[in-house]
Amino acid sequence: MLVTDAGEIRLRLFPDQAPLAVANWRSLAEQGVYDNTYFGSCH
Repeated sequence: MLVTDAGEIRLRLFPDQAPLAVANWRSLAEQGVYDNTYFGSCH
């Protein structure tokens, strides 16, 4: 879940389709790498 000034955003990850990408994203998130990070548009 992402917490923003405008509310919460729930993410849905698909480890069966992209196992390495999901594992990497989760690892970085758990380490706090994305804390206080600005995300623009994602494609």
